[in-house]
Amino acid sequence: MISNIYMDEEFPFVALPDPESLNEAPVRRRHNFVIMNGGIPFEDQLLERDRELCNECNLNKIAYTLCTGCVTVFCGSCVNEHLQKMTCNGDTKRFIDVDNLLKRPPYCERHPGNVCTVFCNRCLAFTCQACIEVDGVRNDDCSAHLASSAGMYRELQTKAKQALQEVHFWIHTLGNLQTQIENRIGHLNRLKLNADEMQQQRIAIKMEVFVDATRKVNEASTYLNSCREFADEYDQRDYVSVADLLKVTQILDFEPSREYLNVLVQDTIFHMRHMHYAPNCEALNCQPSMGVLVDREPIHFESCLAMAGTEMFDRVSSIAFTGDLGEDSRLMVVDRNRSACYILPLGEPLSRFVNGSIKMHYRGLKAIFSEKTEKFVVSPMGSPAQIVAFDLDGNAEKHGSHDNNTVIVDMCTGRHQETVLLERNPQFVEISVIDSTPTKNSFRPGPDVLRNPIAIAADDRGDYLLLDRHFNQVRVIDNAGNLKHSFGSADYLKIPVAIEYDMVKGRVLVASVSEGQNFLTIYDKRYNLEKAFELRGMRGMITSISYASSNVLFVSTGHFVYSFSSRAFEADA
Repeated sequence: MISNIYMDEEFPFVALPDPESLNEAPVRRRHNFVIMNGGIPFEDQLLERDRELCNECNLNKIAYTLCTGCVTVFCGSCVNEHLQKMTCNGDTKRFIDVDNLLKRPPYCERHPGNVCTVFCNRCLAFTCQACIEVDGVRNDDCSAHLASSAGMYRELQTKAKQALQEVHFWIHTLGNLQTQIENRIGHLNRLKLNADEMQQQRIAIKMEVFVDATRKVNEASTYLNSCREFADEYDQRDYVSVADLLKVTQILDFEPSREYLNVLVQDTIFHMRHMHYAPNCEALNCQPSMGVLVDREPIHFESCLAMAGTEMFDRVSSIAFTGDLGEDSRLMVVDRNRSACYILPLGEPLSRFVNGSIKMHYRGLKAIFSEKTEKFVVSPMGSPAQIVAFDLDGNAEKHGSHDNNTVIVDMCTGRHQETVLLERNPQFVEISVIDSTPTKNSFRPGPDVLRNPIAIAADDRGDYLLLDRHFNQVRVIDNAGNLKHSFGSADYLKIPVAIEYDMVKGRVLVASVSEGQNFLTIYDKRYNLEKAFELRGMRGMITSISYASSNVLFVSTGHFVYSFSSRAFEADA
């Protein structure tokens, strides 16, 4: 991660990271073999870097034989013993990594309590070791095998489909990124034509960064395209067997390489936006805080989104998530500099981004999702303007009413309210509850209650949680504007940014920033401090968060949207 930045220098001294993690990761690669029983030698058909170690012994021996029945590689000492097993010599084939391929192990219905570790090659269904060692495999057993493994087969189909979706997403993202890099290189080449010798040297240094980025993006794209070709080859078949699905899910397993691809995209875009770097400079190191030392647990993001379609984000001001709607899950991203709102589909799990964004031209600032109407509500930037509601297909309509004499600072939605506005002008702060009708109910808390509120959330009790930057606290007020409670302190909320309420567990999530770092602080339903986190690996400072009790937290900075697994935020994690 680049921590030292000079915005006044012209020389970029920091190169992009080498893709060693991708090359060293245990990623399954495509093998052009005819599928048959038994083993075949393959040492002459693999490059030196593609050779793998024996999957059977622990002697770190190079594997020279591929068992096509179970897609496992063996050294010369282990292959003969393996091929003598009934699971790879008869009518059944063993499959590997069942815990990684399935969410739960399959159990045999014919032998209760036995985990299925093989599958029948006749009926292409899962079965257990007892089916072949004790009873043998007979034709009349196949109906029982099929009945017991139908659910597992469907689960493998779903995983293969999701893996292919992620492949297409990364190919699309890297393709757009490659176009941006080529445009930047072309621009630098044109600048060199009229530059003096010193300027040409500076331009040459900058071009080295983008040439290096081009090489790494091309390497990743080549790898992804080979994965896609492999999956498409199976997708064109009339029937895909269990063995085929296992091969697809193993080869398209992105767990080892997803982090590398995230960092590659993020750092490349960061280099294109900020061309002025300096090597280790002690003058730019963050100084330690003079306040109370806060113990925060570091966590890293899972996925990173840098663009919608072919457009890179320019200034993300707000994000909103639909919640647990399955295939209809959507994320809205409001880009204030582009005067655009994007609706992005989400994959499974929800922390995976996929292609197919919808762009709406609207000069928005804040966005929420109303579960009552199943629409995104977007507030305007500045005043006067109209609040707009978008459905999941991007169709717009007028939403409620808004006082043109005030500016909307933030919005939220609650269990008892459709849309809540936090408005202010130089004289007062106003909280308004609106819906799709012209009805509007408002109240104004006193100056001793709120001084500088910057974000709002509604709890399940009908109260409002106001994040006040003057007090460095969360102020709890009722629907009459009376202060009921306050919690938080400057030690944890030095510069608060955003607030979310967990409707399921009654927790309060507060995002804050300080000294170039991003933090998330969680309070329980009694407003006691539960846990504090440092969100690492992100570029820029937090601008918005969206939780919606959906097993994933989305966080936006100026140019990126990140996803974090909510499992890391559990109290017993």
